[in-house]
Amino acid sequence: MKINVNLGALQNLQREMGAPTVEWTIKWVPKALAPLPPIEVEGIEVSLDDVKVSLEGYLEYQHERVLLYIKDTRQTIEQLQDSKKAKKFHIADCRTLERMRKEKRFDRYIVTQRRDGKFQVDVYNEFKSPIGEREMELPICIICLCL
Repeated sequence: MKINVNLGALQNLQREMGAPTVEWTIKWVPKALAPLPPIEVEGIEVSLDDVKVSLEGYLEYQHERVLLYIKDTRQTIEQLQDSKKAKKFHIADCRTLERMRKEKRFDRYIVTQRRDGKFQVDVYNEFKSPIGEREMELPICIICLCL
């Protein structure tokens, strides 16, 4: 697709300032994007260095908006059902994620595009032994909502 841009006002300003004309060309060529793995439902582990922040502050992976959550919760079903105690999911680069990066705990997160608030998480018993994976609702991070 060809894009036409009128730079007449800028060129007039250049002449008024007496600035020299400079020839330039765009050397950037977009690369073909690799197809995304199936992250809509189950989520995937990725290097979180690959998770970027959009201009609006949202989280992106391969130019797609994503959510982050902790799969290995180390929590019981009761804790996960308590919105105050449960691990939260993140939609933006908030203070919590910044703190996790600083504490070198950012590798615990999973990327997903799920939009129903349900996530595949590892559940533990009261003795902190894993009892399996379950689909559970997680609350959204309040700090993310305030950005």
